[in-house]
Amino acid sequence: AYTLAVPHPPGTPFYVLLGRVWLIIVGFIASIVPISKEVAWHMNLLGLAFSVLSILLIYRMLLKIFRIWKGNNSQLTYIVVTFATSLAIAFYYTIWGNAVETEVYAAATFVFLLVNYLTLLWYESVKNGQPKNNYLLLSLYLIFLATGIHLTPFLIFFPVYFFIFYVERHYLKDVLLWLLGLFQVVFFTLAFLLPKALHVPALVVLIAILLAGFFLPISNISKYKNWRLFWAGILLVIVGFSTELYLPIRSRVLD
Repeated sequence: AYTLAVPHPPGTPFYVLLGRVWLIIVGFIASIVPISKEVAWHMNLLGLAFSVLSILLIYRMLLKIFRIWKGNNSQLTYIVVTFATSLAIAFYYTIWGNAVETEVYAAATFVFLLVNYLTLLWYESVKNGQPKNNYLLLSLYLIFLATGIHLTPFLIFFPVYFFIFYVERHYLKDVLLWLLGLFQVVFFTLAFLLPKALHVPALVVLIAILLAGFFLPISNISKYKNWRLFWAGILLVIVGFSTELYLPIRSRVLD
């Protein structure tokens, strides 16, 4: 992060860029406050910060789950139980181990939890009769932005879609939503999993999905009302993934 170099495959471009910004900020603070000026120590604090934020998210998620499913009664009980649970989780081996090393896993865990929290917010909005699909779009963006940190957060993609279809059953008949999900799966596999021999067929599938997303609303706008959600999702997926361009650009400069 300090030299803006390229880590081992598949690379962690967003985390490197984020780390560089973090080092600039903490370095400025270190020039004013009497703390260590060691770059490695500063970078180590980033994992710690993400771990603290993860515990905060767990606290918020548990509290929201209590309130959604149990109502607003026994608020003090909810707070005590949630706080105690979150405090215990903070000292779990995985959380603690990731918090004290300069690695990407704490950040990946934070994104994983944040997507869960945003999905809960969407569910709450649905329960209140005012669905806010912006939460879903932000989740899709974060999942693909997180590929520049670690590929683990993509695992939450399938549970999120299952949850959407479980909560809003009418989405099962939404062709554009299915196409959006298919686009993300093919796009991800093309970028990280498929051998070169299958790149062209995957690109053909992606182009076919985009053409379908364009022509279906034109043919029947009343039936395919979610066309804005489809194209916003496509755009956010591409923008989130765009940090991967850092790898070829920076490697060319280093060469």
